[in-house]
Amino acid sequence: MIFPVQVFQYFATLALISADEGDREDASRWARKALEAAASGAPFPRHPNVGLVGARYADLQDELRRLVID
Repeated sequence: MIFPVQVFQYFATLALISADEGDREDASRWARKALEAAASGAPFPRHPNVGLVGARYADLQDELRRLVID
């Protein structure tokens, strides 16, 4: 996975599946990784906006924040 959005989607999927299965610890861990990916920058300096987690994922990011256990 090269782009932050791909990493975000992967870990967000794991977080939601874990939450659905009742595994809050794993859900929190995966949600945290997804949110870290969402906050990361583009991997290619000449294309700073390619592959980023955009506003279309705002609702999912909110849901992931609720899964994170402090």
